[in-house]
Amino acid sequence: MRALILFLVMLFAAVRPVAAAVDLPFSGPIFDTHMHYSSKAWEQYPVADVVARMDKANVSQALVSSTPDDGTQKLSKFMAKRIVLGLRPYRTSSERPFWFRN
Repeated sequence: MRALILFLVMLFAAVRPVAAAVDLPFSGPIFDTHMHYSSKAWEQYPVADVVARMDKANVSQALVSSTPDDGTQKLSKFMAKRIVLGLRPYRTSSERPFWFRN
């Protein structure tokens, strides 16, 4: 019985800090490490809309890649300090499976 009580006390002590951390919502800025802005998105999500969505989600910066690279360039020109360029090794979607041969 003592062993069971000791086990439960130790379990509670171990779980309590994790549970307390989960209860606190994260309120800091977010760095999005995987954002795409490829040609299919340009018409539906203009650059100003992307900025508004990033602001709403508290995304301070993003690593962006696109096919073609023009999407990444568009975002970078509009908000250079918030975009980290993630250049892809292929120019079109059709080059994706064979980019390493070029």
